[in-house]
Amino acid sequence: MRGITIELLTQCQSETYRVLDEIQLLVSLDGILDIQHNGRSRHCYNHIAIINNLDIVQISNAQSMLKVCIPMHFFSKYHANNHTGYFSQDRFSSHTKVISLLKRIIKDDQNKHSQALMYDILKILFEESYVQIKDFYTPDICVNNKLLNNILQYMYDHLDTRVSLKVLSEHFYVSQSYISILFNKYLNYSFKTFFLTLKVGYSLHSLLTTNDTIQSIAAQYGFSNYSNYSKIFKSYIEISPADYRTQAGNMDVMLTVQPFDYEHFIGYLTPDNLSHSAMNITIDFNELEQPSYTHNRQLYLEVSNIHIYDAIQQMHTQLVDSTAPANLTLYFQDLSAKEMRFNNTIELNHFCQCIKSINLSYAFRIHNMKQFEAFDQFVLKPMLRVMSINPYIIQPEDFKVSLILMSHYFSAQEMIYIKQHMCKYLPHCQVALFVQTPFSSKHQRTIHTMCQQGVSFDYYCIPFAALIESTSTLITPSLIDNVLNRFQLSMDDSYTPIVLTDLDETTMANLWRISTISYPNKFLSLLLALPSIVSGIGFALTSSPKNAIAYYNQYSHQLPYGYINQLYQHFAGRLNSQTEHYLLHDTDDAYLLLLFDPYFSQSNITSYAPQTYNYQVLSAYTLSTQLVVTYTYDEVHSNVTNGISQDMELYYLPSKDVELIHQTFQLQPHVTVHNFFNKILHISLPPQQIKLIKIYKHKATKKTHIL
Repeated sequence: MRGITIELLTQCQSETYRVLDEIQLLVSLDGILDIQHNGRSRHCYNHIAIINNLDIVQISNAQSMLKVCIPMHFFSKYHANNHTGYFSQDRFSSHTKVISLLKRIIKDDQNKHSQALMYDILKILFEESYVQIKDFYTPDICVNNKLLNNILQYMYDHLDTRVSLKVLSEHFYVSQSYISILFNKYLNYSFKTFFLTLKVGYSLHSLLTTNDTIQSIAAQYGFSNYSNYSKIFKSYIEISPADYRTQAGNMDVMLTVQPFDYEHFIGYLTPDNLSHSAMNITIDFNELEQPSYTHNRQLYLEVSNIHIYDAIQQMHTQLVDSTAPANLTLYFQDLSAKEMRFNNTIELNHFCQCIKSINLSYAFRIHNMKQFEAFDQFVLKPMLRVMSINPYIIQPEDFKVSLILMSHYFSAQEMIYIKQHMCKYLPHCQVALFVQTPFSSKHQRTIHTMCQQGVSFDYYCIPFAALIESTSTLITPSLIDNVLNRFQLSMDDSYTPIVLTDLDETTMANLWRISTISYPNKFLSLLLALPSIVSGIGFALTSSPKNAIAYYNQYSHQLPYGYINQLYQHFAGRLNSQTEHYLLHDTDDAYLLLLFDPYFSQSNITSYAPQTYNYQVLSAYTLSTQLVVTYTYDEVHSNVTNGISQDMELYYLPSKDVELIHQTFQLQPHVTVHNFFNKILHISLPPQQIKLIKIYKHKATKKTHIL
C-alpha cells in the first residue's frame, strides 16, 4: 500500500482535485494559505487545514507550504471501518504541536524516530478530530447556487445508477450545457470528473469490507464493465482494484519526505522547543479568580525633526481607515519655530481637519519661554482663529493637548503664566513637568518652591534612563517601583501620575535580563507589571537604525508594539480575573482571554526557560456550542521587521511589495465553533506567542436556522 508522504513547496497554486483514499494536511509556515474547500473559500493562516477523503480542494495561494498525504489504511489500527467517518476541522486544536512534530520529522528524514513521531501525529488527529457516522462519509459541498446544490444531492442519492448530464437535464428541466457551466463556475471541476471520482471513492469501501467480485462492485456503482472500472480506478489510485484489495492488509510503515529547497526551508525547520515539559493550566469559567483592576497606559509616540503638519498628516493617513486605540498621544519633543509655522490657510485648515478626524492626544515638550511663544504664535493662535471662524472644522475639545515643560529652564511665574494662558483658550489642556536626570537635591528644591508658589502639574515625565544606574543594572518591577517611590517621597506627592519616556533597546535589553524573550513580549510585561502610578509609556513613533523600538517602521507598517497595545486595550481600565498566566474579562456578550508567558510576574528572575503552556478551558454550566475567535501574535509571523532585511533601508521597495508585507504580518485570526458541553477547549501557547481568545456567549447559530 502507499505510504505517507510529506511535500514541501515554496510557492503553490493547484488545479481543483479530489482527495481519494487519504486525508491531507495543509499548513503554511509563512502563514499564507488560501484554499477553496468543498465550494467554500478558506484562509488558513498558521493553522492546519484537514482535507478529508472525497473532499474537493483547490490551493489558490500558498507560501512555504507543507502537504502531508496520509492514506486511509493508516487509521485502521484506531478504527477498522474508518471510511465511514471523517476528521472534523472544528474539533482539531493541536495545530502548533503537530506542526512542531512535522518539523522534527522533516529534519530527521528516513530516521526510525521520525516514523514514531508520525504515529504520534496520527494518534492526535484521530483522538481529537475523528467523527464516526453510520453511513459512508459524504463531503458537505455547498456553493452559492441552489440548483447546483440540488443537483449534487441528487447525484449522492443515485450513486448506484448511471447518472448522466442527460438524466440531470431531464430531471431539473435545464440544458446539459448549463449544468456543465455550473460545475465549472462554482467548483472549477467538470461534471464527468466529479462523478467518476465520487464513484471510485465510494467503491473503495466495498473493495475493503465485502467479498463481492470486482465486476459486481463495478456494476453496483454504475460502471459499464470491469475493464472500464479498472482503467478509471488505476488512473486515480495508481494501482488496479485487485491489487488494492490484496495489499489492504500490508501495514508496513512507509514515510517519505520529498526533495525540497533546503535553503528556503532551513529557517522554518528549527523545531519548537519540545524538550521542555509543557505546563497544563486549567481555566474554569465557573471558578474564576477575584477580579482586579488592570491599569490603562497611555502611549506617547515620540516625534522629532519633523514639521508638525507633516507628522499629523502622516498619522491621519495611517489611522483614517482603521480604529485607532484611544490611548495614543503624539509627543513632539523638539519643535523649532520653522517646524511650527504653516505656509498658508489651506494647510492650516487641513491640519485642523486631520486633528478632528483621528482619535489622538497631543503633547509638546517646551524647553523655554521663547519656544512657548513660538508655539503660541504659530500653532495655538492660528488654530483659535479657525475655531472662531469655522467651528465645524474644529472645536476646542477636539484638540486634546498637553505641554511638557522642562524643569531646568522655567521659573514658577513663567509656569503659572503658561498654565493660565493655555487653560483660558483650551480648558482641558494639561501641563506636565519633564524631570531631567540625574534628579538632584537642587532640582527637588526648585520644584518644591514652584509648588509652594501655586504651580501644580497634571503628570510628571521621567526618562527610563533614570531607572538605569549602569549598563549592568537589572530592571525589575520592584526596582521601578522603588525608584518611583523615592521620587514621590522626595516630592511629597503620591498622587500625580508619572509617564516613563524614551523607551529604547538599552532599556529593553536590561529588562528582567532575559535574552531569550523577545522585545514585544517584554513590552507586554511592562504594560502589566508597572505600578499604578505610571499612567503612560513613551517611545519613538518611527524606528531608526539606532533604535528599533517604535510604533511604525520606515515603511509605515505597525510594529509589534502596536499590536501588543491593541490586545492590551481589551483589558485596560477594566476589572479582570488576572493570574500569572492569563487575563480574563467578562463582557455582556463574550469572554475575552489573553494568554501570555508568565515571566513578567517574577520580579527576581535571572533566567528563563521557554516553555509551551497547554490551556484547558472549562465551562460546565455557562456555555454550549459557541463561536471562538483567536488572534495570535507570533514573533516570526506577526513581526514585519522579520520580512524586511536591515540592508533594505538603503533601497527603494516597490509599494506592491510593501502592501503584501503589511497584509501578511499581522495578528493571525482564526474562527471556529466549539461545543463546551461535550468537550474541553484545548489551547496551546508555544514560547514567544501571545493569544487573544474571544468566546462568544450567545450560541452559535447556523444560517439555515436563521433563514
